[in-house]
Amino acid sequence: MGIDLPRRIFRRPTCHLARLADGDVILDLGELEFIGSSGLRSLLQVHAALEADQRRLVLRNVRSLVARLIEVTEADTVLNIE
Repeated sequence: MGIDLPRRIFRRPTCHLARLADGDVILDLGELEFIGSSGLRSLLQVHAALEADQRRLVLRNVRSLVARLIEVTEADTVLNIE
């Protein structure tokens, strides 16, 4: 499974994700094998929307290839990874 969708398709669900949940949003990425730049951008947008509301996006069970992309782009300095 991977996240590499065109921005026009992926943008709407992620923008609404932050509004649908109360409190922190926890994403289990244990089955995610790949994430492209549009998927990473969407995670960062959700993170920013939640942070503006004093909430957090928490990523759990991040696999090595996905973790590597997050590290290379230095998004690990922003995202909450457990």
